[in-house]
Amino acid sequence: MATDKVRVEVIGAPDFFATIAGEADRVDHSQSWVMQKCLERSLPALATVAPGSAALEALKRSPLRNPATLHLLRFNLALAESDSPDARALASAPRGTERRTFFLPRALYDAFDREGERLKLSSDEILMWAWDQVGAEIRALASVTIKDE
Repeated sequence: MATDKVRVEVIGAPDFFATIAGEADRVDHSQSWVMQKCLERSLPALATVAPGSAALEALKRSPLRNPATLHLLRFNLALAESDSPDARALASAPRGTERRTFFLPRALYDAFDREGERLKLSSDEILMWAWDQVGAEIRALASVTIKDE
């Protein structure tokens, strides 16, 4: 039975994405799988974070919170949505960030999106927080080693 998946485009810190990619390679799973596991285990705790709380403020660490970076992101989004193919080709993630695509089951995406809206957090902030909460469990998984025959 096929699961309804949602494609999620995330712009965030390159070092965070490198960590996720490294762990996904180590356990021989996709980066989406790693993020799904983190979100499945951590979203219930995120649902208890109160708007305006100190705990919420600690989550706000996206590079996109920098006004200059956010301005560049908005500019690049406008380019990406342009009618001109030449303008669309110029669109890129702001300097100091990368763009990654993750696939999440619809129900998990809906919970992810709902918490982001409720707490006014960006996608990368939720994913970084989820990794902080569950990353040790992922790191504890056995490495997959492919032996040469």
